[in-house]
Amino acid sequence: MNTNSLKVVTNIWSKIAKNATTKELEKIEIEIYKKMLNFFQVGDFAYMILNLSTAKLEYISEEIEKLNGYKNSECDLDFLINSIHPDDFPHFISFESTSLKFFLELPVEKMMKYKIRYNYRLRTKSGEYKKVLQQIMPIQVDEEGNMLRTFVILTDISHLKDNHKMKLCPYCKKEVIKKLFTLNLDQSELDDVINHLINNDYINEERFALAFAQGRFRIKKWGKIKIILELKKRAIDVNLINKAINQITDSDYIGIFDKLSLKKYKSLTGSKDSKKRKFINFLSYRGWEYDLIIRKVNDLF
Repeated sequence: MNTNSLKVVTNIWSKIAKNATTKELEKIEIEIYKKMLNFFQVGDFAYMILNLSTAKLEYISEEIEKLNGYKNSECDLDFLINSIHPDDFPHFISFESTSLKFFLELPVEKMMKYKIRYNYRLRTKSGEYKKVLQQIMPIQVDEEGNMLRTFVILTDISHLKDNHKMKLCPYCKKEVIKKLFTLNLDQSELDDVINHLINNDYINEERFALAFAQGRFRIKKWGKIKIILELKKRAIDVNLINKAINQITDSDYIGIFDKLSLKKYKSLTGSKDSKKRKFINFLSYRGWEYDLIIRKVNDLF
C-alpha cells in the first residue's frame, strides 16, 4: 500500500465531515472518554483522536509503542493505515464505508451515542503482524451533522484464537440487546441499532447458533442437552437450534464422549460407588444423554 491507501480512506471520511470548518476542542478529557466508551479491552491498548475534516491524528497515546513497537512521534495516520495487512485492507475499507452509511443516516442528536468496532492485522516494527481490535466513537459533531472528531482505541487481541479473517465477533440478538441496555438507549434508538446490525449481517442468529454449538461441543466438551438449553436461554429459534445440533456428526459426538468419559474415569478416586456417582454427575452436568452415561458406566465399572 502507499499514499493512495490514505486517499481511499480520507475520501470516505470527507463525506462524513463534509466541508465543515473544524473548531479546536477547548478541552479533550481523555480519561472521561476512556471510561465513557466502555471499550472492550483484553490486552495492551492505545488511543488517539482523529480529525476527520483534516484527516490527521491530533493525538496518539504513548501506549502505541506497546502495540507496534514505534513511538507515538513516529506514527501518523498515513503510517498506521499503510501498516494494515494487505489482505485486510479491502475489509477495512468495507467497514469504513458501512460506518459512513450508518452515521450519515443518523439524526445529529444520536451520532454521539454509537461506536463502531472491527479487527484487522497491524504490522509491527519487527515486521510481524499483530491482530488488533479497532473501536471508534464520535466525540465532536456540529449542528449540521458534520462529524468532526472521533475517539479511536486499538487493543491487542493477538492472543485470542482466530483464523486471521477480519470479522466481528458473533453475538445473538438477545446478547446485543442486553449490552445496549447498559448504554441507556431509548427504545427507538435500540431498535435503530438492532435493525442496522441485522440488515448489515453483524447480527446473524444462524451463524451464532452454529458457532456456539461447535465451540461448546469441541472446546468445552458439552453434550447436546446443555447446548440446546443454552441456545434456548438466548432465545434462538428452534429451527436454528436443530440445524446447529445436526451439524455435529454421530461419529464426532461419540468420539468426544468416549475420550471425555475415559479421561474422567482415570482421574477418579474413592470407593466404587463414590466414583460412579462422581462420574455420572460430571457427565450429566455437561449435558450428555443419560443412556450414553449409563452405558459407559456399565463398560468401565
